[in-house]
Amino acid sequence: MKRVNRPAKPAYLARNEARLLERLNELCEERNGHGSDLEKKIKRAEQKYNHRSVKEALNTMYRELCCYCECTASTDGFSAIEHRKPRRDFPELTFDWQNLHLSCTPCNGAKADQWNEKHPILDAAADKVDDHLTYDDDDYTILVPRNRSMRGDTTIVHAKLNRPRLKAARREIAHEFLNTLTKIRKLSGDPKVRAKVEKIDEMVAGPLGSLVSYLRDVHLSDEVLPS
Repeated sequence: MKRVNRPAKPAYLARNEARLLERLNELCEERNGHGSDLEKKIKRAEQKYNHRSVKEALNTMYRELCCYCECTASTDGFSAIEHRKPRRDFPELTFDWQNLHLSCTPCNGAKADQWNEKHPILDAAADKVDDHLTYDDDDYTILVPRNRSMRGDTTIVHAKLNRPRLKAARREIAHEFLNTLTKIRKLSGDPKVRAKVEKIDEMVAGPLGSLVSYLRDVHLSDEVLPS
């Protein structure tokens, strides 16, 4: 998980958020007050956050990577708009731009409606993620809480960020990093090293970039970098 910057609210939400929430509340009150079968209408009203422009804004914000695991959000063909604070407990935040994130299907399904009020799951657009999460020094495929952060622990547990397939993906990206690092060390002092360092920078911005950043800090010393 890594920090991102949240852009301005999409025009669709800026124009319609209040109206959409009001309509949803009306339907829920009608159901509760009269016992009417309005579930399909309520479901459709709830899903109005899933607008194309909202998904596009989140794709840009997260570089099409999952807000939790940093893998490509649509690896399995699907990605989800994630409500960090679940709609079940926070229906008033159904259309709140600050509560919307981009998630892959496995992370979205793992987290579901879980919420820890005392130690809430991290917000990649608001929290200093590096203060709460890091990688195990002996096994870089394992994400661990930094300094015993309870919020870091919540994030790992709720999104299942050490699931086997994710650890395998980390191992693969680490292998690519270490191969590039070997080439950088062989080229130490050679101007051609710059292209290899730039590849590392590209990897930091891509899938599982926080792991690459961690490995870079551990293994890539200043003496092999171009001046």
